[in-house]
Amino acid sequence: MAKKAYYTNKKTNAQVTQKTADVVKKEKPWWILAFKFLFLFALVTSVVIYTDAKGYFEPDQSNNHTSKKWDAFYKFTEKDTVDVVLVGNSHCYAGVNPKNLSAALGANCFVLASPSTTIMDSYYCLKEALERTHPTVAIIETYGISNSVNHELTEGSLSEQFKSYNARKNLPLKLTSMPVLFSPEYYIPAWSKTIRNHDFIFRDRNQIKTNVKLNKQKHKKKDDKLYLGRFVSFTTGIEDSTMAKYDSMGAPVDGTKHEVNNENIRYVQKIVDLCKKNNVTPVFVTLPMYYRHIEHYDAWKKTISSVITPTGAAWLDLQEPYDTTSFDRNCFENTMSVNQHMTYTGSLRGAYKIAHFLVDSLKIDFPKRNATKHWNDLFYGEEGYFENYPSHKDDISNILICQNKTFNEMEITDCILIKEETNNTLLVKVKKETLQGQPANKIHILASIRYNGQQMIAPLECPRHINYDPINHYLYAISLLKEVEILDILDVRKG
Repeated sequence: MAKKAYYTNKKTNAQVTQKTADVVKKEKPWWILAFKFLFLFALVTSVVIYTDAKGYFEPDQSNNHTSKKWDAFYKFTEKDTVDVVLVGNSHCYAGVNPKNLSAALGANCFVLASPSTTIMDSYYCLKEALERTHPTVAIIETYGISNSVNHELTEGSLSEQFKSYNARKNLPLKLTSMPVLFSPEYYIPAWSKTIRNHDFIFRDRNQIKTNVKLNKQKHKKKDDKLYLGRFVSFTTGIEDSTMAKYDSMGAPVDGTKHEVNNENIRYVQKIVDLCKKNNVTPVFVTLPMYYRHIEHYDAWKKTISSVITPTGAAWLDLQEPYDTTSFDRNCFENTMSVNQHMTYTGSLRGAYKIAHFLVDSLKIDFPKRNATKHWNDLFYGEEGYFENYPSHKDDISNILICQNKTFNEMEITDCILIKEETNNTLLVKVKKETLQGQPANKIHILASIRYNGQQMIAPLECPRHINYDPINHYLYAISLLKEVEILDILDVRKG
């Protein structure tokens, strides 16, 4: 019996040994597993990089003006220097018209503001801009100076921060700004739209299909229009129904509740130090909301002043003292929400307020780019050009009627007839010096005209165009029937 058990055991041990050998034989060497892992990682990474580059997982980009701004900024600075760079959030790009600011200063001005972003983001946007160009002035809108903490942004603000971050192009600066702008769990999503929006596969396949289609058309279209960062959100002002709400409900914003934390204070100082290091003049600007929209603004102003004043930087506060003549209800978004933006009209008036502050108050001497053919060719016919400069003598659509004529001690720098689709507009510029800095509300013009083939003398009453306030002249304008052709200006008198 013992012998039998011995042979049985021997057989069993042999089977176990053989099994172990088979298992060892079947086990893969570690490097094969490592290779498989690396291959899979490389494959996934390649797919993510490819889909990111193609933009297949982009949200709807039809309204992504942040990306458009940075693309245009890099394109513009390939050949030209930006003299005034503006940073901030939506209050900045809604409240300043960069083409009119450029025309008023005879310089190049560019808005690099992004919606819902913080003063920390403005710092890194400005830092990247200064790596690319050498401006004379940096304008920083103050609405972003608040109690915000980048690592605690809500979903909507975080989404806008992703947009601003993705739009920037300087890789080293993006890497250094990442820990400031995002908490660690958002590091990878900040870099990858595919990872950030991978759920499109389940909830928005139509957007993926749209993006694939748009990607195929991307290289077919070229936009050569001059773009300086303007974005118009609102074109009409505050309605009567909203004015009634101001009467019944009062102001929706309480200035006593505006707070600023230490991180914001630190980055305001960093912005000023950055400007000084690069020989750039920092100018903080508060673009207004409607004066009835905020109560206790004095408390808000005191808070912001305690941050800006110690830096020694200039501050233009357009909220207080408030200019009720310039910033009427047509200048503001029709809303009772806390965040009120300016309209297109407001952006024009804001631009000229800034221009006068830079030239008249700060006495900043900008490069005379408007004396060069290149600048005039670049801006000719753009927003604000004819309101500030004469048209070419050979221009048949914007006809130069007269130039440098004096009537009743008033010097007319130039007079242009703008031919438009439905009517004509006569622009008349009166040199400010000849009116001793006191603009007339209107001027009376005696003009030689041709109407329906007949030549005659006609009196024209031209009101002052208050949307435009050029540096050296007052602008007067009148809309005329398309059939009216101005031949000459015979006389001009104050209204």
